[in-house]
Amino acid sequence: MKFWLLTAVFLTACLPAAEPLRMLALDGDLEHGVSEVVERILGADATVRLSFLQNKELEGELSADVYLDGGSIGAPMAKDLRFAREPAPTHPAVLEGSFTIPAPDTSKPVSQIVVINFTENGKRRSRVATFHLQWTSLAAVQAALKDLPKLHVFGRAAGLREKLRTWRIPFDDLGAEMPLHIDPQAFAVGEVTADSSTQLPSLGEQSSLLMVQAKPVSMLEVSYQDVGGKRLTLVHLPGAPDWQRDAFLYRILLKHLASIP
Repeated sequence: MKFWLLTAVFLTACLPAAEPLRMLALDGDLEHGVSEVVERILGADATVRLSFLQNKELEGELSADVYLDGGSIGAPMAKDLRFAREPAPTHPAVLEGSFTIPAPDTSKPVSQIVVINFTENGKRRSRVATFHLQWTSLAAVQAALKDLPKLHVFGRAAGLREKLRTWRIPFDDLGAEMPLHIDPQAFAVGEVTADSSTQLPSLGEQSSLLMVQAKPVSMLEVSYQDVGGKRLTLVHLPGAPDWQRDAFLYRILLKHLASIP
């Protein structure tokens, strides 16, 4: 039995009666635990998976209310969203399922607060969890990339080349391996494997590099460095990146480009 499952069985006995549910995982498997922020790309509704520890077989329903995030709970944007429960949970003590949250009707970045409530037997309604949902606008990404004098792409970078072709943004494909050198005034973005050499390419004048690597880490790690006046951003994450799906990659990309002198 996996460690997290043993922990869940132990914690079930520790949950107070006044706390029927405790969030165990948000937008990921139980191995990676609970984060506080979920990120999505504008244009499609967000299906967010959640897992809860329950101290007994519950008779009630989970629902979610969505509010504008202005530093605190703001204007309501959606009410009483239904929780789609998994019929066969990982363990009897774990309640699993998902909420589908409508995408905001805007092309600008939006931050929301999602409040999860539990209603027992149609009578008592109590808050059991909250999280932040950040929506990234690809319109801003397209505009930033179109202003670049030169763009390089390397490595697997699943979905990135397809996005760039869809947006009709020209780029130089440097192939599957990390290049030895980045041209002057070029922005290079790509992916290397977990066992790749830590030797970075040499950077030409006024060039910059954003490199993504899947590594055995428990959560997303991002470091920003200046190497001889050139911007270098290194991203380590626990799973394989997907530029068609992972909104946080575009958020990091925008921050990288905004920091270039």
